[in-house]
Amino acid sequence: GGESSRPGAEPLSLQAELDRVMPIVEALRECGQPLSIDTYKPEVMRASLEAGADLINDIWGFRRPGAIEAVTKGDAGLCVMHMQRDPETMQEAPSYTDLMSEVEAFLRAQAEALLAAGVAAERISLDPGFGFGKTPDHNLTMLNRLECFERIGLPLLVGLSRKSTLGAVLGGKPPAERVTASVAAALLAAERGAFIVRVHDVQPTVEAIQLWWAMCHERVDPPLGLGEPLLLHPFRRFPPFHPSRPFRRFQARGLQPVGPARRGGCLAHQPRHALHEFCQLVVTSAVG
Repeated sequence: GGESSRPGAEPLSLQAELDRVMPIVEALRECGQPLSIDTYKPEVMRASLEAGADLINDIWGFRRPGAIEAVTKGDAGLCVMHMQRDPETMQEAPSYTDLMSEVEAFLRAQAEALLAAGVAAERISLDPGFGFGKTPDHNLTMLNRLECFERIGLPLLVGLSRKSTLGAVLGGKPPAERVTASVAAALLAAERGAFIVRVHDVQPTVEAIQLWWAMCHERVDPPLGLGEPLLLHPFRRFPPFHPSRPFRRFQARGLQPVGPARRGGCLAHQPRHALHEFCQLVVTSAVG
């Protein structure tokens, strides 16, 4: 992302954002990993997709004029995020009559707008927008009740890593001292249905999810025979989420989404070290 979305951040001009983002997109498009771009400007979306970006993450939820039209074509993944007001004002006494219902209604409406424009459902994921127009208590409520958003029927992306809510819970610790809480938040989100967790501290988060997986399955390293899936979520069913382009590199290595017709779970994989590769997909870096 070329423009900061921190509370109070001022917007960046279109040309300045293009100057920041496009050289990086062009340099990384052949890096062998899915490339996600954070932007709400249709022009940046279009240029990034043409340059090879695999996913567009829009903090405005594709509300800006021309945003939906910019992403309709192609098969790149799209993440719809909820935000109250804008980054400059979103943390000025945010309030809701019914937090969960209002956030769910927004995410559902924007997903339906994308679908109506011809975007395939398997391209869409949803982000409740932790820290974007929410108090710490709002964020804790959303995390605790995250499963409510599963009613929409689309995969959830959660980003809580090092955010101020964690600092508030820890008595004011700065971001660099929120690593343990960030790992815990990512694990709680995964347990409550998050399909993707966006984090700064990838390795500790992967290891926490590995332990959780082992506990859920009551075994350390299950024997994997040909055709036997390795499932992260043993007790919950997820809709299929497999935009061909964002995850084609993982699918080429044997990683495949598991739809609701299969046993509960997110992904299936044949190789022995499947869980580690799964975490490389699901645990995405928030650095940048």
